[in-house]
Amino acid sequence: MLKTLAVIIGSLLLMSCASNANRYSENNQRSILEPQLTLEQQLLHANQAYEEARLEQAESLFQQIVTQHPGLKDAWFKLGNVYLRQARFKAAIRCFEETIKLDKNDGRAWYNLALTRVKQGVQVLEAAEQVVPQDSEYQSDLINLHKRLLERVKRDDAD
Repeated sequence: MLKTLAVIIGSLLLMSCASNANRYSENNQRSILEPQLTLEQQLLHANQAYEEARLEQAESLFQQIVTQHPGLKDAWFKLGNVYLRQARFKAAIRCFEETIKLDKNDGRAWYNLALTRVKQGVQVLEAAEQVVPQDSEYQSDLINLHKRLLERVKRDDAD
């Protein structure tokens, strides 16, 4: 009885291993046979994800593109925009600076870099207003600067 049970279990394990090996082989063969996407197709997918506000997917796709094509300034710029829309300012700044390294005359990158730093400044002012004592001589300066920056950002967002 025990021998029969051992033989059945052993047979099942061997079948399972063979099945998994076949699946692994098929998956590897399929990935070898399927052509990789062209750069144009990758950009199309990444831009579509960005336009549809699927920002995590757009981030992943643009990350892959800049890894494979580090000299592609438009991909760096778009990745910076993804990070900006996610309020991930440090990452956005890094991308816009990379865009500027690749083309120092890219006005869009300079503008978005400045806008990102302004939004980062607003975030700093909001944090400062929470911790600086109300009776501090700087509290009113912080509030006034915060209001001016917010007005500027709203005007830029409307444009």
